[in-house]
Amino acid sequence: MPSEDVRKELKHAESEVLRIISLGWGVQSFALSCMSALGVLPPVDAAVHADTGWERAETYAFAEKWTPWLEARGVRVVTVHGGRPVMGMLPGSSSHISIPCFTARPDGEPSGMLRRQCTGDWKIGPIRRWCSIELKRARRSMGNCGYWTQTIAP
Repeated sequence: MPSEDVRKELKHAESEVLRIISLGWGVQSFALSCMSALGVLPPVDAAVHADTGWERAETYAFAEKWTPWLEARGVRVVTVHGGRPVMGMLPGSSSHISIPCFTARPDGEPSGMLRRQCTGDWKIGPIRRWCSIELKRARRSMGNCGYWTQTIAP
């Protein structure tokens, strides 16, 4: 049974705000989606996955398994595409595509990932475009989009 706070949020969700979860199919975004599906968090209009076309096979298998579960519990899962990133130059552009680059120490142990530039082009941009289309369809402005990522403040 949802708490009083969740019930208040459920009522608020019926308002003009478009609420989405940026669904990358990782632990955090999937947990947010499940919490919304189970009523622990307020309902969302959609959980939106930006597919670059280069996701791991395990990610696609996980999405295929859990999408029906989420949708059966009221979480609409939407997949958007920003085009498939390619190596080298962008057509008509003087810039290179910056891909996620993993680094290693001299002994071969992983040391992390360099700053990701592609996130804006291949993840955030397509999700924002989808939000814009949805908001226009509902005659609302982009300022009315509640965009949940992997961080929720208490």
